[in-house]
Amino acid sequence: MKTHSFRAIQPRTFLAVLCFATSPFATAQVPQHSTRMDHHVHIDGSSRMKHEKIDPDRDHLDTIAHWSGSFDYHGINYPYTMVGTDPRRGSATTVVPTVIIPLRFVFADGSVVDAGTELIDGQTAVQGIVNSPIFQPYPFVSGGTRIGNTQWPDAFQRANFWNHVATKSKDYHVLLGQPTILPSQTINVPADKGGYFQNPDGSQSPFVEADFSSQQTKAMMDQLGISPRSLAIFVTARVYFDANGFGFGGYHGATRVSSKKGSLAGAHTYIVTSYHREDFSDYFPGDVIVLSHEINEWMDDPFGGNSTPGWNYPGGTNAQCDSLFRSGDALEVCDPIDGILTSASQVIALPLNSFTYHIEDAVFLDFFTRSSQSNSVNGQYSFFGQAASTSLPCTGHLQVDFNTFSVAGAISTFGGNINNRGQIVGAFQDAAGATHGFLLKGKKYATLDPPGAIYTSANGISDVGVVVGFYYTADGLEHGFSYQNGQYTTLDFPGALNTSANGINNEGQIVGDYFDDSGIDHGFSFGNGSYQTVNAPGGVNTALYDVNDSGLMIGITYTDSSSPQFGFLRLDGHYTGTQFPGALFTVPTGLSNLGDFVGYFANADGNETGFINLSGHYYAIFAGLGGVNDLGQMAGATSDGNGNIVGFTAQAPVLSTGHDR
Repeated sequence: MKTHSFRAIQPRTFLAVLCFATSPFATAQVPQHSTRMDHHVHIDGSSRMKHEKIDPDRDHLDTIAHWSGSFDYHGINYPYTMVGTDPRRGSATTVVPTVIIPLRFVFADGSVVDAGTELIDGQTAVQGIVNSPIFQPYPFVSGGTRIGNTQWPDAFQRANFWNHVATKSKDYHVLLGQPTILPSQTINVPADKGGYFQNPDGSQSPFVEADFSSQQTKAMMDQLGISPRSLAIFVTARVYFDANGFGFGGYHGATRVSSKKGSLAGAHTYIVTSYHREDFSDYFPGDVIVLSHEINEWMDDPFGGNSTPGWNYPGGTNAQCDSLFRSGDALEVCDPIDGILTSASQVIALPLNSFTYHIEDAVFLDFFTRSSQSNSVNGQYSFFGQAASTSLPCTGHLQVDFNTFSVAGAISTFGGNINNRGQIVGAFQDAAGATHGFLLKGKKYATLDPPGAIYTSANGISDVGVVVGFYYTADGLEHGFSYQNGQYTTLDFPGALNTSANGINNEGQIVGDYFDDSGIDHGFSFGNGSYQTVNAPGGVNTALYDVNDSGLMIGITYTDSSSPQFGFLRLDGHYTGTQFPGALFTVPTGLSNLGDFVGYFANADGNETGFINLSGHYYAIFAGLGGVNDLGQMAGATSDGNGNIVGFTAQAPVLSTGHDR
């Protein structure tokens, strides 16, 4: 086989391996050690946690009171679900029952941290939380406007929807019920699930591995009989969390509750929060700053499914959204503020009950919608004004549902391309590690191996079912092929050392690439029995990956196997470069007749994942992508969550108009 490093990674078959190895949301086990020297603790770690996909309304789940809305951006609709009732529908007061569960951690070295008994600044963490503005009324003012003498999360949400609250919903509130406090619950921490951070002042702070903590606390909610209609707040006192070296103070999430006799299945929403001394550090003040962050993010995204077009930190101008690989573009109202916090002076000090508590500013909904006129209090974009405007334009990702499939008995399955009849081609590895092409029609698979093939990949398919791809023979040579109704035709560019057929349109035009005897890669087009070389300007090498019925082609140009690949579109001999904003390289692999195309890109920091260019706008998609059809159906490969690579189909969003704020 060829050893050319670029061609050794076929974009439609091995891309997925690259994507999943660098997934920004992968959480690894904490190494077995007792001390971390790289101390830097973040406030929130929700994006580092493994989350269930929960739709409480679709799944008819018993849970907290909630309502839904949506907004449009670039024709894509972004639905959201929030706690309480819809503030546009008039005054209503929602009181969410709250249960506080102090945690008692027993570490492998015998040390114990008990949030129910250990004093921090003269009171326990639980007492500090209950006495704080999270639960007690405080006279909140935003930009000179009195919001109300109320709890912090309620004040934030009233200000968030102030245009409605100040007019027809003046008595709108979402309140936390005064909490039921349970006895401390013990968690025994194995040596490989916890340890200590080394602080800059020489002291140590205990941590537990985040997924371990999550497993323990989720189980407790059911064991303790906590109602899914309540908010569960787990308090860890001074214990932090660690996700593969990323230290953080708290997180929020949701988890399903099994149905019991006479009751509906449910969904618990919960918060896990640390609580530290007030002067913990210049960057990270203690007391309720972590909880103030998590409680407002719970308020505006209780089930973890609210997505946005992506966002930059206030004032940020990055082409790729700061949120793209940080939080997956989630509607997290405090994460944007985290990106601009540099000192304790930037958190908000609130004196109450002979103590000064600290909370974090939070951005309003129109920070994410990018509306030029905010509907929040005073036309602001955050409660305390630390976000002076909307997020500036940037490129984020699309949240799509993956419908996975796998060839029976395969070690891995890679979806390559999909036609308008929903037929899919790709490649799979069998139990012996050999790679074969496949054609999937409905639920029936056909293995594709041209005569003499020792390795096959199917890359493209037309609407009449003509398949194209490449295969290797025992002599190490690569050949293109076409296939229809059980018949194979070898496609070898005249005089080429190696040939790959990558795409086909409904006119029977085939595109691909070949290597000449000097090792230069060239694109080619094949139709009506003749080949045409295609060399794009700007690079030494060219490869074509797909063509639509209008003759529009997509491909890449590059200098050598170690250089970036630059995407291009070609129509009637005219070339247009195309790059995912801010990417190190861009490789378009599949194209529809509407001009939408998919592929993958990589950043200088090593993050690599798929994308779709939809109606002229780029969006990342966290999977390997091979093709897209005229119906917006995409094919590619993803992980099944257990380390296995499987094929998938996914539906790109239908573009809409309007703005439902």
